Amino acid sequence: SPQFAAHTLAVADVAVEVFVATYRDDFDLLELEAEPECWREFQNPGGGREWLKPDLFLVTANTDTESHLFVEVDLG
Repeated sequence: SPQFAAHTLAVADVAVEVFVATYRDDFDLLELEAEPECWREFQNPGGGREWLKPDLFLVTANTDTESHLFVEVDLG
């Protein structure tokens, strides 16, 4: 559908911008996972299984910090 295509292109654009930022030496990209590989299962407070389904998972680092980020692209 047009909405799916627009969302897929928006997520790809975020990934490209992250790569571009690494070339400017803003930070290092240690890991990038797209969905569904980046989805994570967890246990909710009631003991049931839940899924976190972001569009991307990133691990970035600079000289001071390593950051683990879930990215959700919302076109709504």
